[in-house]
Amino acid sequence: MGRTPTINSTATCCFDQLNPPLIVAGEKAKTSTLDFIIRHTSGFVCAAVSDAVRAQIALPSMSGTLTDGAADDYTVAIDAVDGVGTGISAKDRAITLRRIADLSSTPATFPRPGHVLPMRARSGGILTRRRPAEAVIDLLRAAGLHEVGALSALVSVSDPHAMADAAESRSFAHAHHLTRMRRSNSGRTQVADTKCPAVVKE
Repeated sequence: MGRTPTINSTATCCFDQLNPPLIVAGEKAKTSTLDFIIRHTSGFVCAAVSDAVRAQIALPSMSGTLTDGAADDYTVAIDAVDGVGTGISAKDRAITLRRIADLSSTPATFPRPGHVLPMRARSGGILTRRRPAEAVIDLLRAAGLHEVGALSALVSVSDPHAMADAAESRSFAHAHHLTRMRRSNSGRTQVADTKCPAVVKE
């Protein structure tokens, strides 16, 4: 029987890839979760968004972005307009992520530029482009969550001047009781490690 991923506010996940990110669903983002992500990653927090979300809040592509190639499709960076300070703190970025995932949000909800950088996921998901944004959105769809997910690349523990590799992501996931995800040859996002409690259900 297939497994349906269940994501909560404390269950960030590592993708088993070259530069594995920590991720959390935008609607589940809490200050403590963003604090954990920022401490253990580059701190460059992106938000994978679907085309529907991008259209809802009118996110134009970042100037110079190559939208027809294999590169990531970044939009202008944003903050939430209400309830935040400078926009850079873990609390502020958690609020912004939850607002991006809020179906009632409009373009006026977000001043630009800001401190959360959305990344457009192509509508066909990982079967059309094998990039982090597509993998995150596919995972959120499988979990029945809104199509907004925060991600930031994990920093190496052994060399804090470099990014973590797949082997380190496995060690990090075990040390912090996270579920590690991988992408199968068919393009689907799969659970690679189900030993962590309260993250995956049958």
